[in-house]
Amino acid sequence: MTRLFYKVHKWIGVGIGLILLMWIVTGVLLGGGGGGRAPEVPDYSRATVSPAAAQAAAAVGDSGIAEVRGLTLDAVAGRVVYRINGPRGRTALIDAATGDRVAVGEPLAREVAAALAPGVAVRGVVLLRANDRGYPRGSLPVWRVMLDDPAESWVHLASDGSTTSNTRVQRGKAVLHDLHTFAALQTLHFGRRSIRVLFVLASVVSIALVITGYYLSLPRRWRSFRAVKEES
Repeated sequence: MTRLFYKVHKWIGVGIGLILLMWIVTGVLLGGGGGGRAPEVPDYSRATVSPAAAQAAAAVGDSGIAEVRGLTLDAVAGRVVYRINGPRGRTALIDAATGDRVAVGEPLAREVAAALAPGVAVRGVVLLRANDRGYPRGSLPVWRVMLDDPAESWVHLASDGSTTSNTRVQRGKAVLHDLHTFAALQTLHFGRRSIRVLFVLASVVSIALVITGYYLSLPRRWRSFRAVKEES
């Protein structure tokens, strides 16, 4: 029995030890401030269009939103806009100063980048239809503007009008964060349910490791006594 416990403890410990080592190393490397640019603060005094008028403007046209499920006031590329959410993830942006619909496309993505980093040249613009390491989560499709600055900043404009930005260092920390929290499994097409099952299995294995470790840590005479008692 002791030999069996030793083998179980040894080989389980190898696997769990590697996972624990990865978790500790990524946790240490993640230490420190996040940095990044401060979010844009809307100038609410420029919002002269009423929410009702913005909703009416969003309902106009073939792509209009007839049923409004949410309305927020936000800032996009220096403009104050109403973000109007409809069913099935549909979104419309309405300029809060003019009442015009704001088109989400490459021109607006370039405006967002220019507002976040004035005077910085643009190295390229691409349209992403799938999440990647630079944009692991968020609405799709998304416009990515790559800036020509020392930090190698990327600015994203999603289909719902939301904007994000990150630097080379922040993208590296995002990879470490996904490894630390095991969110990287999602890139291997593991669903949340599958990841939860893996967590449960890992927990059961860890419990087995602890139990066998406690058994092996008992004084030899105790284990011998129990073995003799079982034989008798």
